[in-house]
Amino acid sequence: MNIGLSRIKDFGPEKPLPDPIVNTDPASIIIYDDVLKGLKNIANEYDKDLRARARAYAESEVTGKTFDTDEELYLEAKNSLDALYGEKKAKSTRSYQSKTADLTASLSELENDRTRALVRTSEKYDDRADRLAEKVQKNGLTHSTVAPLAEAELADRRDRELEDLNYAYDKKIQAVDGKISRLNASYAEALKNYELTYAVQLEKELSRLQSKRDRLEKEYLKEHADDKQRAYDAYLTQEKRANRKYEESEGDYTGAKKDNYLKRYDYLAEQLEGKTKKSVKHFIKMNDAALREYLGLYYDRFVEEVT
Repeated sequence: MNIGLSRIKDFGPEKPLPDPIVNTDPASIIIYDDVLKGLKNIANEYDKDLRARARAYAESEVTGKTFDTDEELYLEAKNSLDALYGEKKAKSTRSYQSKTADLTASLSELENDRTRALVRTSEKYDDRADRLAEKVQKNGLTHSTVAPLAEAELADRRDRELEDLNYAYDKKIQAVDGKISRLNASYAEALKNYELTYAVQLEKELSRLQSKRDRLEKEYLKEHADDKQRAYDAYLTQEKRANRKYEESEGDYTGAKKDNYLKRYDYLAEQLEGKTKKSVKHFIKMNDAALREYLGLYYDRFVEEVT
């Protein structure tokens, strides 16, 4: 008999096989892996929070000693250097001010000396001019050409001497001004060097204090690492024991654990909302163990609610 061959021929190239039936109704589609992954992420939030609280407890119980912050170390370094460099700067400033005052006084004295010298010279030539006039009149030379020549020569000598005096004092004053300028430049350079040296030393001192702080803190934490681990484990044990006792007596969760389980419950209800009863029941059946773990005490209530 060729029954098999004839059926194969019925679905040959000329008669293709029918397409498989695919359910495209959104109400029937539940992506299991995505839903379970979301539940796992929410469950991990509680575990992460619990461990964070345990670490904080261990820190507070064991790491009772506090160490200076970088800001506090900066102030310590600054205060130590301010005392040293502050005195150096003050000493330099006092020296600069004293020398500047002396040079300024020298300038004032030179100006006074110049004025006195110019007055004396002018008075000297005024006296000579008076004697020359008397001599001319006494000798009857008032209208002669000799008198004007003598007066002109005297005036010329006076002007040259006054000019020489001014030039000499100008040179002396310029010399003092030069000293003041060099002193100002030297002081400015000293301040600049002070600031640079201070900044470098401040950075070095801060680095030294930070290294010392870090070393001491590391040693302290190492010495108390076992104590911290015991405190950490004790917190987790106490939390789990308290939760278990409450669950056994009240049939419910409490605190952060309850909040997390309710969050899982609401999340799963939201994911299954609008799905067909058939698809929901199949999802629960296929993932029964995982859902019991994630929903815990709320599993039966959830199943009753959605099915």
